[in-house]
Amino acid sequence: MSASHPILVIGHTRTASRNLTGSCPGIAEKSCRAANDPIAARQRGCEQCLVTSISTCPMPLATFIEPMLGIPAWGVKQGYGSFLTFEFGPPKLEVIERLSPEKGLRRSAYVHGQWHLWINCCHWRALQHDLLLAWSEDDDQVIGRVTAALNAQKLVGVRVTPDDGRSTFTFDLGGTLETWPYGDDPTNEQWNILTDTESFAYRADGLYSYGPSSQSPDLERWLPLR
Repeated sequence: MSASHPILVIGHTRTASRNLTGSCPGIAEKSCRAANDPIAARQRGCEQCLVTSISTCPMPLATFIEPMLGIPAWGVKQGYGSFLTFEFGPPKLEVIERLSPEKGLRRSAYVHGQWHLWINCCHWRALQHDLLLAWSEDDDQVIGRVTAALNAQKLVGVRVTPDDGRSTFTFDLGGTLETWPYGDDPTNEQWNILTDTESFAYRADGLYSYGPSSQSPDLERWLPLR
């Protein structure tokens, strides 16, 4: 493989190497901006890990992902359309109050983890021991197999290929989740990971944004993941 096609891998040193390639053709029929994810709407001790790359290691990605490795996913669920959300780390209750002249005081409560992974504007497919569970264009009942299978599996690695905008999340009990662009808009955000203070987003064109979770989208800087 030439240096113009970098593959960036982040994962546990104890994890055996796996073939993480794969693709699944399809046509996007989902609207990316039609609904808000609850946590994204809020404001927008890991073991030794291994980072390998045939290009310059993107330290923001490595630094952000590393503490999540070895932690079980919980609260895995389907959101709007084919969107998926994962929680990692200790649960935290967040209560939001809103006051309006028409409805008075209203209150919403959410439970989220230290890290919130949101898979949104992209195609995806999930496998268990290399057998296809479902992909993003399946119906809700089939997608339910994915949320059930990946719930409580520990995240052990992340692989991205920025030149084609693909990424793969690998889990300790044989689960994998692969993402790739819809193909119609290179600025679609495929996934982002949010904490109370930070946000890391990965786009269809392979660019990334890393900064405060409270930062306005207009101020985000998108940089090559090289």
